[in-house]
Amino acid sequence: AIAVLLLGLCCGCIAAATCTPPGSEQTCAGKDALAAFREWFVERGGQAPGVAVQDFDEYGRGLIAERTIREGQVIVKVPLRTVISQASMLHSSAGAKALVEAFPDPAKSTELLAAFLLLEKRKGASSKWKPYLDVLPQEVPAAWTFSAEALAGLHGYVSVAEIDGARKELEDGHPHMSAAVKQALAQDGVAEQAEGTLPE
Repeated sequence: AIAVLLLGLCCGCIAAATCTPPGSEQTCAGKDALAAFREWFVERGGQAPGVAVQDFDEYGRGLIAERTIREGQVIVKVPLRTVISQASMLHSSAGAKALVEAFPDPAKSTELLAAFLLLEKRKGASSKWKPYLDVLPQEVPAAWTFSAEALAGLHGYVSVAEIDGARKELEDGHPHMSAAVKQALAQDGVAEQAEGTLPE
């Protein structure tokens, strides 16, 4: 399995994941960061003709068509060089390759992707993925972080047992995740300590 992540999949957009709805505590990625992402995407061959970024009430930031789009027409082109995958990680750095080896199970592709993002985030300005990382949301709501009271309110819509299972799986896998990222940081010659990078 390949873990693929490209924010927004277009030169002009980081969709709803980049910007939470108006009135929320989280703010949208800055205009400078968004412009840098657009430039980064286009420089790598990305194309998104006929669409633009717009903020929508209650939904946050997304794409809007600037012209009529016909059925079957290509809206966005995403070159492989702008895609994070197991294959690209193997050729990214020694640390990234070590992460792929640490998470060989296809079922753990999400953990591999998270570990890679932690590694690249810690590299700061030296990371070739910096323009992408700079427009990622600081937090993403996840059911396993909800309180028992909040989950009770979702009764009938979600399986609390499944959520508890996912939470336990994450907690059990944390030591392996932490060790793998620390090893990758060392192999890439990156300082290990960074606030918020590897919570204990």
